[in-house]
Amino acid sequence: MNKYLLCVPYGGYNDQISVIYKCYLYCQQVNRTLLVYTNCIDKNDEIDDLIQNTMYTFDLNKYIHFELKNFITDKITIDKILEDIQDNEFLKFMPIYDLKIPKKIQKYFKYDPKDILLQNYSQQCLFYDYPHKLICYYNCGGNYNLDINYLNKFFFKEPIKTMFEERKKLLPNNYIAFHIRNTDYKSEYKNIFEIYKNCLKYPIYLATDSVEVLQYVKSIAQNSVFHFSYLNENNMPLHMTSKHLIDKEQRFIELILDLLCVANSNIFIPSIGGFSYLCNNYFSNKNLIQFY
Repeated sequence: MNKYLLCVPYGGYNDQISVIYKCYLYCQQVNRTLLVYTNCIDKNDEIDDLIQNTMYTFDLNKYIHFELKNFITDKITIDKILEDIQDNEFLKFMPIYDLKIPKKIQKYFKYDPKDILLQNYSQQCLFYDYPHKLICYYNCGGNYNLDINYLNKFFFKEPIKTMFEERKKLLPNNYIAFHIRNTDYKSEYKNIFEIYKNCLKYPIYLATDSVEVLQYVKSIAQNSVFHFSYLNENNMPLHMTSKHLIDKEQRFIELILDLLCVANSNIFIPSIGGFSYLCNNYFSNKNLIQFY
């Protein structure tokens, strides 16, 4: 009997690929096929407008090719597999809080407060195999040390490659990159730039989610400051910006371009959060810049 794990990750980019990584390792250990269902919220579902347009609902498969074994991201294929799953053949794990999920897969993730296993999902999930044909896993959470061999299976699709080549033309051959997170998580960014004040005489590529940080760096820089992402005045994380301000797909593309431009720099200074660690992985292993 073929057995599966249905993974529905949410959160920012590093959150989602970290959840997928956890599920992928588990599937390799217990010989299950991993079904990855990103962009889980259907456009026709009734759902809060903010959630509908966040990167929580972005389709990673659209711009990333995952070269992993026993790994399925095609939604038509996944839907056909799910059609053959009986109600007594699946087991669900998810946080006690949840985003709304489309009716198509809703039954796999409906939270039941009486279910002790679900209440303790973080302690009891994905440690040993279960007899169920389908395990359903819905979670958020970043990993600060993703395996390089895992990241090496990621290939960015068009138009990412073309846009990255165009972005590089706007940058000098040599520059120093900073990633400063300062919305939901706060950085001691002034201290960072005080420590690295000698870097300010060189061209700076600044990847940040904060208007405040961008303005500060421009005020102290002694050379050009390069920054391309749209920033909102409400100081919200980039993956939770209202669709009236910037399209979520454009936001995702900008995030990947930031990652690649940081990786391509001569020196990189991180701050806090999973994305900073991810940037550092790519910077330290430039061969991860791969295109499909």
